[in-house]
Amino acid sequence: MDKKEMPDNCILVGKKPMRCYSDAVNVQLDEKKSKEVILKSRGKFVLTAINTAEYVKRKSEGKIVPTDIKIGSESFIDKEKDREIFVSTIEIKLVKN
Repeated sequence: MDKKEMPDNCILVGKKPMRCYSDAVNVQLDEKKSKEVILKSRGKFVLTAINTAEYVKRKSEGKIVPTDIKIGSESFIDKEKDREIFVSTIEIKLVKN
């Protein structure tokens, strides 16, 4: 999915510290008045997305909860080794009660 097609309430989790993503969730839910936020991640950053969702849930004292979690994989061709590579993906939907 291109960033151009990405909805405003979607946060791509990568190499930044977890706290940056938890702050982004709070900005989306509080300042932008979104009802839900989707954390998307793949590869080695899946753990960061999971930790962010748990941190936000714990700090909000149950006011923000995960309602839908999708896992999967994407494939792409490694041009250097000329073979297909599979990478795990995750989408976590967080909803404010």
